[in-house]
Amino acid sequence: MEIHGKGHGRDGKIEFKDIPPETLRMITRYCNGQRKEVLAGSGDDQEDNLLVCKSGPRKGMPTNEHTIDNTVQRLVKRSGIKFSYHVLRRFYCTTLANECGLRNDLDTLRRMMRHSEISTTCKFYLDADTKRILEAEKCLNAVISSL
Repeated sequence: MEIHGKGHGRDGKIEFKDIPPETLRMITRYCNGQRKEVLAGSGDDQEDNLLVCKSGPRKGMPTNEHTIDNTVQRLVKRSGIKFSYHVLRRFYCTTLANECGLRNDLDTLRRMMRHSEISTTCKFYLDADTKRILEAEKCLNAVISSL
């Protein structure tokens, strides 16, 4: 999969990533289901575009960042959940660190976040692991209690 990030020229930072097998299964299910129905009903054939509008004047046409952003903002409003795209990036970074074992491999973490400086990754995207905080507090309490 080719990913175009913001910054660094007309196409932004370009990265190539493998699509995880489970994600690929979900994409295939979407393409063979809802997407196929929308395209069949619109009389349009957008084979090169994964996401297509499912209703309105742009039905069957490729979605763009504005369509996706409007959809996300409507869902946020309806759910009452505080959200920003950086929340997803923080989740991604923290999950890589805590659940995927990259806590001590900061250069790999920085590269996966596509940052030029590790300080950006650590300062803005890497949240503390709440499990480790609780373990540290228990350890500290045990040390203090034993004095």
